[in-house]
Amino acid sequence: MTGRVKTTFAGAVTVSVERSIAPCLALDSDQRSGRKLLGIPARERLYSCPSMAQTTLVRSVALIAFGVLLSATSLWARQASQDARRDSVPLVPSILKSDITIPEPCPHTASMEPKRYMIMWNDTPGIDGNFILVLHPKQVFLRSAHDNPNPNYVYWVAPLSDAQYTRLVTFIDGYKGRLFRRNRWDRWAGYTLFTLENPRISPHFPERRTPDSEAAWQRDFDAAVNANLRRILRELNRALSQDEALRLDAAINRYPDIVRIAE
Repeated sequence: MTGRVKTTFAGAVTVSVERSIAPCLALDSDQRSGRKLLGIPARERLYSCPSMAQTTLVRSVALIAFGVLLSATSLWARQASQDARRDSVPLVPSILKSDITIPEPCPHTASMEPKRYMIMWNDTPGIDGNFILVLHPKQVFLRSAHDNPNPNYVYWVAPLSDAQYTRLVTFIDGYKGRLFRRNRWDRWAGYTLFTLENPRISPHFPERRTPDSEAAWQRDFDAAVNANLRRILRELNRALSQDEALRLDAAINRYPDIVRIAE
């Protein structure tokens, strides 16, 4: 007696085996009747039927195919989930213009994925608040933040590629440099916080306002903020290739060419 065994897995793997069923039936008959298979070692008795070995091979192929398909599906699902999370992070305008108000670009979230970072320094004389360099999956930008009613703005922005973002995440997660340090006292839900060491601080706004004094203050203010911004970018460039490096001539926009963040 002969038969054909056809094993199919998810339409991807099909194995067809021509085999003889008679030896198996004889073997089963001997076992049911109680007759001993003398002189045949246990291992040989197990595979004395060729079709049993063939069936084992068929099952092994099917299991391997299942494992490969499952692994590929899981990898695709993880990648799709990561891409969806990255796309869910808000973007700030690529060109900063006056008279534009945007929603909060750094909403508080319970999840730490995708990874987002803030590197901040306090500049009370300049803005009575903090400057924060924000690293998002698709952008890096400089914003302000206050614990008072003063308005917040986005002052500078640059795009990030997936490769840049991935390298910067690895660099910051394992950061052992001295330019900035982990900030474990403040909290912004969904973000890992750092504090810039020894920032350059802006001068106080002149008590006696004249066109000349305001212009001088603006120059010193811009110089202080840009110096800190470029220090951070220079440190982040350690993680990037020359072709990927962030521009070190970065400069903040002046009011009114900055974007206001809605309260």
